[in-house]
Amino acid sequence: MTGHHQWRRWLRPLALAAGVAIGAGWIAYDLSQTRGIEALRVASAHRLDLLTTGLEREMSKYAYFPAILNLEEDVRRLLEQQPSDELKLDRVNAYLENLNQYAGTLSIYIVNSEGTVVASSNWRQPDSYIGERLTFRPYVTDALQQGVGRFFGIGTTRGEPGYYLAHRLSAEERVIGVAVVKVGFERLQDAWSIGDIPALVSDGNGVVFLATVPTWRFTTLKTLDPPIQEKNRPNPAI
Repeated sequence: MTGHHQWRRWLRPLALAAGVAIGAGWIAYDLSQTRGIEALRVASAHRLDLLTTGLEREMSKYAYFPAILNLEEDVRRLLEQQPSDELKLDRVNAYLENLNQYAGTLSIYIVNSEGTVVASSNWRQPDSYIGERLTFRPYVTDALQQGVGRFFGIGTTRGEPGYYLAHRLSAEERVIGVAVVKVGFERLQDAWSIGDIPALVSDGNGVVFLATVPTWRFTTLKTLDPPIQEKNRPNPAI
């Protein structure tokens, strides 16, 4: 009986010590996990900042192109004079062609206030954009109404995905047209992708247009409503 009491006397401290050890181990594990999660969060936030900065820096190279076309006298005169002078049109087309080659963009074109392309960097090509009606394209309507337009899309004729930057053109406070620059995703993707951590960029509708995982590109983060699907439907020509 005495031995039994002695065993119980020793068992209680042992059980208490074991409980303390288990509790201490759990607290240490919990602290370690919390610190690990926090370190991961900080690292992810840092990477996100790098990705965002890289993308913004790359986009800034092209963002001012549409706006500076408002300073080109030949462009303004082309939009203000109807019908346009053929020689003036050729000068504007050649200027856009050279600017497009210099910038390394997919295309640069001018749309009049009625939504028709009147000059384009691809004017020499059989599938030139000149004469196309773009009144239904959101980047054109946004630029006409709000001053600027941003949009991504895939042309079904050439199958070229691109990011569209549009800027309203004005003369004496009158809207006379829109300048559009289409940037290829390859240039943006190359500048944006660093490392091997999965990341993506989507537009306001949840359509992914940049991704470090190729199969993610041009997918959606959610099911699009029919009106949004129609708005994002690829243009058969541009």
